[in-house]
Amino acid sequence: MDKMKLYAVISPLCMLFSQGIMPAQAQQLAGGKVQVESVLARKNGNRMDVAFRMNLNDLKMKSEQQIVFTPVMVGTDSIALNPIIIQGRNQAVRYRRLADSKKNPQAQVLTRKNKTSQQVYFAQSVPYQK
Repeated sequence: MDKMKLYAVISPLCMLFSQGIMPAQAQQLAGGKVQVESVLARKNGNRMDVAFRMNLNDLKMKSEQQIVFTPVMVGTDSIALNPIIIQGRNQAVRYRRLADSKKNPQAQVLTRKNKTSQQVYFAQSVPYQK
């Protein structure tokens, strides 16, 4: 079973200069096969709202593979956001069979269908820290 963990780092500017809506830097992950687009960070009272879209169109996965993306907001402190799990078909079947106690309830889980257009939309709100 091939497992790959990648960390998407959201620009430190999101934490330092977030007044209103602020675009952060787009990134490419998984050897350029996954594009992170439309990255936004917005201070909303005492919360920081983070949202982005991951384009998976160029990602080819074997049925046994699983990739775990963990977005990280970086500033004076780093905050790991909820993970995004992208799986091949067989791996997805195994994941569904797992006991609930072994699954991450905050994770967004997606089964990759090769040769199709797929996107993941991510949004999370975390406490704002100066």
